Amino acid sequence: MKKYYCILVLIIIVSNNFIYSQQIVSKEDSLITVSFSVVGDLMVHSPQFKSAKIDSNKYDFQPVFDEIKPYLEKADFTMGNLETVFAGEERGFSGYPAFNCK
Repeated sequence: MKKYYCILVLIIIVSNNFIYSQQIVSKEDSLITVSFSVVGDLMVHSPQFKSAKIDSNKYDFQPVFDEIKPYLEKADFTMGNLETVFAGEERGFSGYPAFNCK
């Protein structure tokens, strides 16, 4: 009985490999291109967060990225190195040398 199970498993493996290999052969070759944009050291200096302040508790940093947006949005993936600390709202924004974002 054990012999039959081994033969059955072997038949299943061989038939699956044959079907899989036929699928690979029938597919056309293809090329996929992926593009990346990488920016580094995203941090906020005092002049930046002061100019981004809208009211007592709101900031708009969108204008900071307006100049580089066309370059970054062309890529499939965009990554940035956030070079700051999130020490909490009670510490507030701070620039050099102890950068902090809320």
